[in-house]
Amino acid sequence: MDMTSWLEYFTIALQTQMREIQIKGSYAIKLDVLALQYQLSERQKRALENLLVKEEAFTIQDYTAFPRSE
Repeated sequence: MDMTSWLEYFTIALQTQMREIQIKGSYAIKLDVLALQYQLSERQKRALENLLVKEEAFTIQDYTAFPRSE
């Protein structure tokens, strides 16, 4: 029974997942470093996380949409 094609498929899928995990880990580390460095509030940290994940323009209206934690 030749499993070569299945193993190739599996290793490519595993490689893709590992790349995604590395990217997410990198974002998490950047976020934590910036949050500590600039003493960000939870709201600011969530806004920064949104920027890092979506990589899109971010307006003041987007920021005010985040609920305040008081």
